Amino acid sequence: PASSALLASARDETDRLLERFRAMLRISEIGTLSRRGGFAAVDVTALLCDVCELYEPLAEAVDVSFELAATSVDRLHGDRALLFEAFSNLADNAIKFTPPGGRVRVALHSTPNGPLVRIEDTGPGIPPDERDAVLERFYRGERTRHVSGSGLGLSVVSAVMRVHGFALQIGDAPLAGTAITVECWPRSLA
Repeated sequence: PASSALLASARDETDRLLERFRAMLRISEIGTLSRRGGFAAVDVTALLCDVCELYEPLAEAVDVSFELAATSVDRLHGDRALLFEAFSNLADNAIKFTPPGGRVRVALHSTPNGPLVRIEDTGPGIPPDERDAVLERFYRGERTRHVSGSGLGLSVVSAVMRVHGFALQIGDAPLAGTAITVECWPRSLA
């Protein structure tokens, strides 16, 4: 009856709050990491293969084509666990916001400065005036408010990139959707 529906609603709301709280704690932890404490040589090709292997079944389940195009790149200096978390979050978002029949492509390129990762999807895209805001905590774009989530995912990604000194840019994918580019070298070297 009404009481069990109320209880289920309260449980769902509590789960959402706990998810947000855990994500906020994570952002705080990342922000207070000693700048280079857990850093070592990271094989970004292998890391992206692991991310894609993890998310391919999810993409398949929602009828989204998911591919990785990786060229050989130099290892980078970073925290593998944090980078895995950040790129997993980007892959998850790309799949989550891409409608059935759409496509997500993860590409790894070598540049003179270092590895460059580009994640493109055929989702609704992020309007230019919302691109900075989506990196802030709790922000949900108008086009994606109906999709479940805490609104904290990209702020975790942003925190990881800040710790590494990497630049993250949000733009338009060639046909439709969003393209997120991560320059995997400290900004001071650019």
